[in-house]
Amino acid sequence: MKKWYYLLVLLAGSGLLLRQFAAGGLGGSRIELLYGFLLLLGVTVMAGIDLQRYEIPGSVQLYFLILGIVRLLLSRQILNPLLAFVLMGGLLLGIAILTGGQLGGGDIKLMALAGLSLGLRNIFLALAIGSILGTVIGLALMAAGRIRRDTPLPFGVFLGAGIFLAYLYGESLWRWYAG
Repeated sequence: MKKWYYLLVLLAGSGLLLRQFAAGGLGGSRIELLYGFLLLLGVTVMAGIDLQRYEIPGSVQLYFLILGIVRLLLSRQILNPLLAFVLMGGLLLGIAILTGGQLGGGDIKLMALAGLSLGLRNIFLALAIGSILGTVIGLALMAAGRIRRDTPLPFGVFLGAGIFLAYLYGESLWRWYAG
């Protein structure tokens, strides 16, 4: 993986974070801004590793576990994030079993752990965003002849984008959807 990839993703993500913060998003909290940077850093590193190795290592999962625990302590909410953890992990484990292991264990653990950070509504939004991104990019790559239907894609990359976008814009998207 080229080093410029990490720099580009971190700069773009940091720009989005700062823009959201300046617009009064993130609750105007500097702690929330710092948390967003740490989440962006984790997603960027995870995506880079998944692109290279098609796996999400335990050290990255540990990072997301620590972030989730910090989030629990900061928010003082226990039930919602724990439900997100259990329901997302259970859903994706069920999908992995039904599809014969097409979904990797690292993806399952990543999303379950991200549920601790995002909560129940936004973790499902993150899954939807990541799935749509993965589908669109996969179809575009197939149409361009770059991959075949049976070519594996590093799904963690798309899930990471979904996690970060749901963190930044989740509540706004839910308000828009509710109309």
